[in-house]
Amino acid sequence: MLINHPEKYLDFENCQETIANLRQEGKKVVLCHGTFDLLHPGHLAHLQEAKALGDILVVSVTAASYVNRGPGRPIFSDDLRLYSLASLACIDYVLLAPVTTALEVIDRIQPNVYCKGHEYADQTQDVTHNIGREIERVQAYGGEIGYTGEIVFSSTKLINNHLNALPPQIKTYATEFSQRFSFDEVRDAVEQMSKLRVLVLGDVIIDEFNNCSVQGLTSKGRVISTRFKNKEQHLGGSLAIARHMASFADSVTVAGVVGTEPDIHSLILNNLDGRIRLDLLYEEDYTTIIKRRYIERQGIRNDYNKLFSINELREEGLSPNEREKLWNRLDNTINSYDLVLVADYGHGLIDESIMDLLQSQAPFLAINCQTNSANHGYNLITKYKRADSFV
Repeated sequence: MLINHPEKYLDFENCQETIANLRQEGKKVVLCHGTFDLLHPGHLAHLQEAKALGDILVVSVTAASYVNRGPGRPIFSDDLRLYSLASLACIDYVLLAPVTTALEVIDRIQPNVYCKGHEYADQTQDVTHNIGREIERVQAYGGEIGYTGEIVFSSTKLINNHLNALPPQIKTYATEFSQRFSFDEVRDAVEQMSKLRVLVLGDVIIDEFNNCSVQGLTSKGRVISTRFKNKEQHLGGSLAIARHMASFADSVTVAGVVGTEPDIHSLILNNLDGRIRLDLLYEEDYTTIIKRRYIERQGIRNDYNKLFSINELREEGLSPNEREKLWNRLDNTINSYDLVLVADYGHGLIDESIMDLLQSQAPFLAINCQTNSANHGYNLITKYKRADSFV
């Protein structure tokens, strides 16, 4: 762990005693909270002005696993972000906050002043609706809100525009999208999506990541030798898409076919968002798709390199009996949805009869059709004759 000025580091669970002692000494405590992924002039001005509002400046940093700023964020690890902040003379204490908002930090610090940039003064522009709750929480402890500075930069915009954090195609799309639609238009569209009844149809996939460290080549052959570290399992395929849709729509259902493996069933139930309803066929002879990736994490950003992968799936796809059950269930329910989103990964779930049913009856049909290592060259979007949207 990279540490600079260890005396500045506070533990999230045990920071209250230190703060209480400072307050007993008559110190005025100021709190700033954020991701601080890329320190820039706006941050420096904000922190220096915040320190001027009191005697002790505490800066809390959102832990990486709680940051929701898009793929690849934060750019820098928890250690490096804390290290950078602890290097600043104006900051007295830093702490890593394993929470999504500042509310729990406020509960622990109970600052005299909670400091935000002046761009947060207009709460109507806060898409998260967290600022209002944070202000109420600070005031409940007798604190006040301080707004700083005229220098405003966005770490996210700086990273996206200048550090190539996004592929060129996504960067171009994001720029064009922001020019075509205003924030209010996007917000209104997102709010309207909450009323949609969504069906996600597709392959249920378990994504397994086996973290390893490469030791080298074996002495008896040119084979990579690795040391196993740990394993992670995540819900992928249609379940991952459903999770994303559930953040927009209040009614999301997943349809498809899975096996009856007890561990897989438990994994799905224990990790599925409670807002998602399952309408799956559980078939004894079906093998739930598992994609096992063997990876090695490297670098200060903890990125990973894929070493190799093993896919566990049934070669022949659905049996005639399984396919008939799926077709009948879709035929009976498809008209009750506003949007049908198809996740076609080419593993045999979607055949011509299912495609015909979807294309003739789905009120709004959105299709995600992928070519991958298991079907390279033949699972093409051109096999569909109708789609209202491609995703």
